[in-house]
Amino acid sequence: MRRSTGSDKSIRAAFFAVIGLLAVGIIFFAVRAVGAYSDALTELSASPTPSPSYGLTFVTGDPNSPTPEPTAAPPVLRSGSSETEEVKKLQTLLAGLGYYSGAIDGDFGGGTENAVKLFQAQHGLDADGIYGLRSRRVLESDLAEEYIPTPSPEPTETPAPTDTPEPVAATANAVVVSDTLPPTKEPTRVPVTATPKPTATPKPTPKPTELSLALADDAGLTGQEIAAAISMAKAQSNAPKEGSISVQTNAQDGSFAGVSVSIDWSKFPDGLLKKNSKNTEAVMQLQTALTALGYYTGAIDGDFGAGTAKSVTNFQKSVLLEGDGVVGSGTVTALKNAIAALADIDISELPLLINDEFPIAENYSPYDLIALRDVLPNSLVKLEDSDTEANREAAEALKQMLTDAKSEGYDDWKIAAAYRTYDYQKTLFNRYVNNYMKNGDTRSQAISRTRNTVADPGTSEHHTGLAFDLNVIDETFGNTKHFKWLKQHCWDYGFILRFQAVKKTYTKISAEAWHYRYVGVKHAKIMQATGWCLEEYVAYLKNLQAKQQ
Repeated sequence: MRRSTGSDKSIRAAFFAVIGLLAVGIIFFAVRAVGAYSDALTELSASPTPSPSYGLTFVTGDPNSPTPEPTAAPPVLRSGSSETEEVKKLQTLLAGLGYYSGAIDGDFGGGTENAVKLFQAQHGLDADGIYGLRSRRVLESDLAEEYIPTPSPEPTETPAPTDTPEPVAATANAVVVSDTLPPTKEPTRVPVTATPKPTATPKPTPKPTELSLALADDAGLTGQEIAAAISMAKAQSNAPKEGSISVQTNAQDGSFAGVSVSIDWSKFPDGLLKKNSKNTEAVMQLQTALTALGYYTGAIDGDFGAGTAKSVTNFQKSVLLEGDGVVGSGTVTALKNAIAALADIDISELPLLINDEFPIAENYSPYDLIALRDVLPNSLVKLEDSDTEANREAAEALKQMLTDAKSEGYDDWKIAAAYRTYDYQKTLFNRYVNNYMKNGDTRSQAISRTRNTVADPGTSEHHTGLAFDLNVIDETFGNTKHFKWLKQHCWDYGFILRFQAVKKTYTKISAEAWHYRYVGVKHAKIMQATGWCLEEYVAYLKNLQAKQQ
């Protein structure tokens, strides 16, 4: 056996030294990794789970698109908030309803906070001056009411002086009256009994052949309601004489016969009409037309300012024009068509509206359902589910629309969804909730997350049998030429593009290029001309019905 030499000992010593250094390094980095992981867990646990976006729901996703990510929740605004643009929107909404009279400057100061408190108190909300989800939902809906000042009690006569009584000693139960008001608490609104005033002379009853909506004292201030627009228009001392808006009735029985709006189109120039235009007469006619359609609620003063420009832009986008705020021949033609469409309105039958505000009952049953496979040939459209049903009239209209589209070269159609039962929607909704709960969510969290992708039972348009999710095989629909064709022609067959980005304020649902709803040709053409979504249109018709009762 060979003895170990000095050099062998040196080699072994060096080897063990290297091993020792490696071990120390591994331990060092392992400790660092554990520390970093611990820090990450701490940060994660300290970060709240993002809330789902309020009121914005992906009800039916494009089957060929990736699952959309939940939209970030709108910010909660309070005194000192730095979200300038969001605060400006809030101030604009409050000002339009009479709660706020300050500058639209994006500064959430005392005036804005007080306006929020007044709005909250009048609508039964917690009057804390914080603009959160509940306040946002009411303010951005048709539930928002015009500000009604708290009535003050009538002054009473000061009683005749009497002998001053002897002072009474203070007791533990004595009530101390202070000149200082409570710092922030909003006073409770209670009826005040006042001395009856003399009865005012009643207004004259309108003629049966022309029921002027300007006589409606109780008109709301929503953009959808023609009564509100007319009240504001007529309230302006410089309103154009030729810009009258009225409801026409039949002389025999006083029944509804259409809406009449008188606009002097000859006032419009041959060229462009845009912001800061000095053509006062033309701008007044423009403002009157926009008022009649619910896009403008400002003064009819002939001043083409920012408010008028914004109203023009909103109208243009709603009727699928470029929203540049400039009134050229295309916009004038669209306005003429919209005003003319008002004369075709029929309030005898309202289109069915289903959403989270107007849900259906669990036992709701659509009218005249048929199997789509019995109407639509396989050569025309593929059914994702061969048992899919729909309303017969809607299915026949869909067949004609897709047949005409195919004749123009638009083929390979697919129907991803049509009629869904209440129970199906309930099962689907609960399945998502249960899956989220299995992954650790509480039931409340799971329901909130589910509503980002699935409608609550009773609130889906698919319950009607009148809604269809259309697609093209193996393509994302919003990027197809098929979508562009439907967007232009669906109205001719009685369908509407139900959910558009420009109408998200009213529908509470993000844009869905694939979702089409049958309402009938007459209603669809009016909605196309006016640019109204179904929520706006139904509100308009209900308001006219109310004025007839």
